[in-house]
Amino acid sequence: MEREKPEEVNSSRRGNTTTISTSKPKRKKNIKAPKGKLGVLLPGIGGAVSTTFFAGVEAIKAGIGKPIGSLTQLGSIRLGKRTEKKSPLIKDLVPLYDIKDLVFYGWDIFSDNCYDAALNAGVLKSDLLAQIKEPLKSITPQSAVFERKFVKNLNGKNVKKAKTKMDLAVQLIKDIENFKKENNLDRVVMIWCGSTEIYLEKSDVHKSIRKFEKGLKKNSPAIAPSMIYAYAAIKTGTPYANGAPNLSADIPALEELAKKNKVPICGKDFKTGQTLMKTILAPGLKSRLLGLNGWFSTNILGNRDGEVLDDPYSFKTKEASKLSVLEYIFQPDLYPELYSNYYHKVRINYYPPRGDEKEAWAMQTDDLVAAGLRVVSFDNRGVGGSSKPVGPYAIRDMAADTKAVVDALGLRDFHLLGYSMGGMIAQDYALAHGADLRSLSLISTYAEPGPFGLRLIDGWAAMARAQGAEATIRQVLLWCFTPA
Repeated sequence: MEREKPEEVNSSRRGNTTTISTSKPKRKKNIKAPKGKLGVLLPGIGGAVSTTFFAGVEAIKAGIGKPIGSLTQLGSIRLGKRTEKKSPLIKDLVPLYDIKDLVFYGWDIFSDNCYDAALNAGVLKSDLLAQIKEPLKSITPQSAVFERKFVKNLNGKNVKKAKTKMDLAVQLIKDIENFKKENNLDRVVMIWCGSTEIYLEKSDVHKSIRKFEKGLKKNSPAIAPSMIYAYAAIKTGTPYANGAPNLSADIPALEELAKKNKVPICGKDFKTGQTLMKTILAPGLKSRLLGLNGWFSTNILGNRDGEVLDDPYSFKTKEASKLSVLEYIFQPDLYPELYSNYYHKVRINYYPPRGDEKEAWAMQTDDLVAAGLRVVSFDNRGVGGSSKPVGPYAIRDMAADTKAVVDALGLRDFHLLGYSMGGMIAQDYALAHGADLRSLSLISTYAEPGPFGLRLIDGWAAMARAQGAEATIRQVLLWCFTPA
């Protein structure tokens, strides 16, 4: 049987309009060129997600960062056949706003400016934030629509007051219109970056826009704050994306309004952590038709997100989203022998001392303590909560740091565990201070890198200098977790 020929794709640009046409069937899409600046409206503007987003944009503007992870800025698209090798960058094909033309605005239940909020979130290092302090400090949250019933573990004071939920929606609409007018904006978008709300199922008030607006006026308990934001966005012609797994714009009433007003709506969680890994690994298992007995996944969060999800009602919303993704990918109805009877466990642990930092020993600590051991762990120089002295650093420097911690705590006759680079530090420590130790345990490490290891490390170092630590870690993980 002859294979169907792929579509032929061509593009041309004339004046302020880009035309993209394809054959089979023949289609043309006229995309208006961007004009002026683009307003970005963010409920939850003072949270870790929003402030990290701002900081990334400002770092790019200042020339001290790159748009790692951005499809529009780094992604390409293939035109025509693969053999033609026509793959321009998306931003060169489609007329998009320049990243320098983004203007931010938003609401939050906490009144901290975005620089202070970013410091409190602890995602980014203070020395980076100091370089972009002024633009971040200039962004201050507006009072937010908030009802504690829907996010029980937060209680901010920067909150709008009104008799009805419809009145709150009207206040948001006025906020949006004033922001557009003050900044001379033709286009704005809204992205929900607020906390995960409690689990809700669709009910009668969600069935039509008539019932929904009646519910707003009567303060229906089934209408959550995120729905009020989505309603205000759609009423003002503002595209809306939901970055959390809770029920928001994805109800018949708001879908009806969006179609009527011709406003795009989308989104059901950002999926940047636990669920992202599932969507990467599960298709690999499925493509090889490898069966599954069980899947255990966990997050350890010390930030505001962890605090919110420590409430079982908010966690249920997140859990439902995380559980459903595997069923969607594996299609157990089509492959019952492989995927009809696996056990899927989702856990999210709130551990405040860690903030947004991650550590390798988090999962082992409880068992070690339960075994009757006192456990000491710390961040090496230059990472986490430790200071960042001028480099470069050597393993012997970190072994000396370990000795300083040991002496400060008065430790003797103890077990020393080292993993990966920590195993190299532990070996150096044991050689210099063996009398301190009762035992030495080394995991996934080596004593001295050979020619291959040295070339690999040199490559990682060069990558870190060129692309930054985060991009390097992402590439190293691909090397560490290779396909079977």
